[in-house]
Amino acid sequence: MSGSSSSDTPSSSSSSAIRAWRTAFLTLRDETLTSSPKSKSITQLLNDLIFSHFRALMSAAPDLPPHEVTSDLLFLMELAASSPGGQDVSPIYVYVSSLVHDICKLQRVTLQLNSSSWVVVINCFSAMVHFFLGQAGSRPQFSLGHAVECLGTVRCLASIYQPKSLLSDDVHLAKFLLGVIESYHAQCLLSTCTSTSENVAVSTGKRLSKSSQLWEVPTAAFTLLSEAFTRIGSSFPTYIWQSAMEVIRKVMDVLLSQNFLVEGAPATRFYAPLLGFLHLVLTNAKGFQNDHVPAFVATLRMFFTYGLSQPLYSTNAGTHKNAAKLISEDTKKERIPYRPPHLRRKENVNMKQLKAQELSCSSLPLIKSLLHWNLFHQIQIAVTVMDLLKIMILLKVQKSGLLL
Repeated sequence: MSGSSSSDTPSSSSSSAIRAWRTAFLTLRDETLTSSPKSKSITQLLNDLIFSHFRALMSAAPDLPPHEVTSDLLFLMELAASSPGGQDVSPIYVYVSSLVHDICKLQRVTLQLNSSSWVVVINCFSAMVHFFLGQAGSRPQFSLGHAVECLGTVRCLASIYQPKSLLSDDVHLAKFLLGVIESYHAQCLLSTCTSTSENVAVSTGKRLSKSSQLWEVPTAAFTLLSEAFTRIGSSFPTYIWQSAMEVIRKVMDVLLSQNFLVEGAPATRFYAPLLGFLHLVLTNAKGFQNDHVPAFVATLRMFFTYGLSQPLYSTNAGTHKNAAKLISEDTKKERIPYRPPHLRRKENVNMKQLKAQELSCSSLPLIKSLLHWNLFHQIQIAVTVMDLLKIMILLKVQKSGLLL
């Protein structure tokens, strides 16, 4: 009997979760699609039916048919994208983004998307990302964090849908991402570089990025764009290529206007996909605009000294201090019987050597990765810069008619 009851429990809880999901979304459809006056706002309905049962709904998703999960989440996204402007849409956007993200990424539910549903996805996440970017001035940590999560969800959905996507779907994605970067450029990027440059000029003379979150939105957008252009760069229509060139030019102009490059891991993670995307755009050129060349070359020159103002192994001293501290703490914690002084000195020397050897062996891969992370990306950036300069020189020569 006990074996029977234990085997029935999982299916019973699963059935209960499935019923809860279906009841919630059926009620939501009834309440929002009826023509009668609504007694509750959209925010209240979503909170009562969906958001207050967030974890239960998320756990039910893997047990439901994928087409049903897809249909319900698309309805939720449509509802979020069309939320009245007078309401506070922050909780709606936060929960919708998190629910779609967790179901797709954590629960590994494969949504069944097509061209029409892809438009719904992009329209919803476009509304959410631009809303969060608009809030970045008053609530930067909250807004930028959720904007990055939205872009991460789009990346997850794009990886699911990519094998079946049409060119028009990738064009829709590219337009969305270019719009995000342009919006971020207008609202955040200049202030990011300026605030950092003020810290640089006033105090230390170092060019280190102040906040990693400020760089994560354009980093995620350029990464997604690079993936799209890697897949079908040569197939994108000319106007997408021109839009990409214009957006990159605006970002490069911001970097050039500061007369130096912000340094540090967050900034490096941003520069790598930015330059990689520029490389892909120029490799798949559908024309050439000579007006961009001087600005690109001037900005790329700044990368020749990128990273040289920071000690390459700046973490080395801290790493050794931490290692010594760990050895010291471990030695203090051990309780050993009394030993005469001459035996104690000999044992202490042997023990320290053994501890150092153990720590070195166990921590070597981590320490090595920490010390060489920036070096690897600086070399990657330098190589990309050299390739970009070669491409621009070649395109310039071809444009002049000197190379047949």
